[in-house]
Amino acid sequence: SRDGTVVARRLEETSEVWRLPEGAPGEQATRWFSEQGYNHGISWLPDGRLAYESWATGDAEIRVTPRSPERGPQGLTMAPGYDAFPAADPSGASVVYVSGVAGGSTLWRAPLDGRPAERIGGDGAHYAPDVSPDGRSVVYLAGDAELGWSLWRVDAGGVETRLSDRPATFGVYSPDGRWVACNWLPDGPALGWSMAILPAEGGAPAQVLRIPGSATRRLAWSRDGGSLYWTDTRQTLRQVDRATGQSRIVLSYPGEDILALAVSRWSGDLA
Repeated sequence: SRDGTVVARRLEETSEVWRLPEGAPGEQATRWFSEQGYNHGISWLPDGRLAYESWATGDAEIRVTPRSPERGPQGLTMAPGYDAFPAADPSGASVVYVSGVAGGSTLWRAPLDGRPAERIGGDGAHYAPDVSPDGRSVVYLAGDAELGWSLWRVDAGGVETRLSDRPATFGVYSPDGRWVACNWLPDGPALGWSMAILPAEGGAPAQVLRIPGSATRRLAWSRDGGSLYWTDTRQTLRQVDRATGQSRIVLSYPGEDILALAVSRWSGDLA
């Protein structure tokens, strides 16, 4: 201004993590904790803790919620840079995540006992991993020169396999490990994204659910594997029954974005 006054606007984002027992009405959801910055990834550990993506320090890092309220969260990755999309190993021994530490966006596994993280898989643009129930493989979203985005699996020996011949994103293992649910583009962009259930070993979909959405929609299986949860327009959480195709609204937060979603394989709780 003419008098030398400078006016600035500061925008701060805060992420809240909420918890809801599976099957309970949405109004029973309770706030667990909150932090500054966006949180695009959460994953349950078998002991009830949560691995989550944190931007509280200004850099994306992976943290684990404390075992008791009087203790602070455990910083699993602390190096400057980008560490995101945590996926807990069902054994509770480690967390798989995406990191930019080696350049690009690659998969890493960090033990919870403080040992150094190790890289898994090869080069490329890798995102949104999910660990199989037996801990022997990881499914992930990858940039694909042919398809744009596709789903891949890396096994314990480091062998990588593409799971689909169509564009697919954000794959998650079923509780029994036999299937991977994902966003799926079956017939071209004109018809938009649906959901598909793929064999975990790869191949044609066993089921396609014509539920419109986006490539960034987040999915999670119910604890019994009979239904899928998904984020609808990023402000509503819905559930669809695989057998009947009927869906319902679980909860809705108008004006807020639901950025991440996870269902505990042990308690059935949603976060």
